[in-house]
Order: sequence, then C-alpha cells, then structure tokens
Amino acid sequence: MQRKSVIVVYGILVGLLGAVSANAWPGHTAQLQMATYTLAVLGLLTIGLWSDRGRPRIREAVGAGLILHTIFLLAIRQVFPFKTFLAVIPYAIIEGIGLAIVFLKIVGY
Repeated sequence: MQRKSVIVVYGILVGLLGAVSANAWPGHTAQLQMATYTLAVLGLLTIGLWSDRGRPRIREAVGAGLILHTIFLLAIRQVFPFKTFLAVIPYAIIEGIGLAIVFLKIVGY
C-alpha cells in the first residue's frame, strides 16, 4: 500500500474511533479526544518518518518526541473537549511540524 493510502486510511480510522468513542462514553469526552489527538499526531508523524527508522539515535528522537508531546498536551489541555475538530487542527499542525523538526535534528538529518 502506498504511503498516501496508508495516511488516508489511518486518518479515517482515527477520526471514526474518536467520534464513536465520544458518543459511547460522553462523560469521558475530553480524555477520549486527547487520546485521539495523540493517535493522530504521533501516528501520522510515525508514518511520515517511518523510512528513517534505521538512523542512529532513533531511540533518543522518539523519546524526546514523546516527552515533548506530553508537555504540549498538558499545555493545551484547556482546549479539550472541543466542539469541532477544526478547533484543534492548528495545534496538531504546529505540534507535528515542531516534533518533526526535533526528530530530524536529533537523528542528524
């Protein structure tokens, strides 16, 4: 399967998972949206950088990415629960670009 197809299928599945789970457990909407946000950002970053998995210092880069994502998620926690996904897209884009830059710097790209 081509990378573009993988991204499309992954995005659709994560979106459906988030929508179904928020409707199934309305008392936990904020936590479910945070989990879906994490799956979207880190999953798409993983798909995009999968070809670099053999580079040196990959473990340090992944560890730094997870720590930075946790810090960023704590910083924007007041955004959750959001009414529409359009409200959180700018945060996801900013974080994804930042994490990609940090990752590529650490692995020496």
